[in-house]
Amino acid sequence: PWKLARYLEQHDDLLELVCKWTGINRTHTADILFRLNSRYSLAEVALAKAVGGIVMLAVAIQLAIAYTGGQSLNTTAYLPLIIAVLLFLLPTMLLDVADKRAKAEIREQVPIFFGIVQSLVEAGMPIQAAVKQTARRFDGRLGRELARLEVEERRYGTWRKALEELAFRWEVDTLSAISMEINEAMSKGVSIAKMIAAQVEEEVRQQEDEASDHMNRLNV
Repeated sequence: PWKLARYLEQHDDLLELVCKWTGINRTHTADILFRLNSRYSLAEVALAKAVGGIVMLAVAIQLAIAYTGGQSLNTTAYLPLIIAVLLFLLPTMLLDVADKRAKAEIREQVPIFFGIVQSLVEAGMPIQAAVKQTARRFDGRLGRELARLEVEERRYGTWRKALEELAFRWEVDTLSAISMEINEAMSKGVSIAKMIAAQVEEEVRQQEDEASDHMNRLNV
């Protein structure tokens, strides 16, 4: 099967066709795979869905033949079709769940991470150095992502551009806002500490409100 995946990777038109046939949003799925730094490729996901689709079609045809032949079908007879549908949906469902979980993790870690960065900046450390130092010591997904900026800086030309692209990639509002504030402060040569503090406070407040709403729903 992996040889087929490699073949798809080498023939983009065929990969595009398989994505359309299996209902994969190519751009969306590729973005998720890149965000998650997944060891699976778009071609492998498309192939897994294609196999699931073929199995689902085969089971559906088998059931249709049995039905038209007058065979009585009970609930158990439809179980293979249900399993086949789940197999077809599973690859992209798992990716979406993992992506939502990762975004939630990033968002949850933003106040802690940038609270540390704020302290370092207030102590006189440049913002870029503060982010780098915090990223190296921060045990979490956000720390790992921001630690990659040193590598991505070579790809995008500047550290600021790499940070901007990272924030854009993850689609987390607070991270995007802080990235914009850092970019603006570095461009103008002004202090960033107060701007970061305001964003961190706002995010903490939002998370507390969401936690409170969640508890209220549970108590209803």
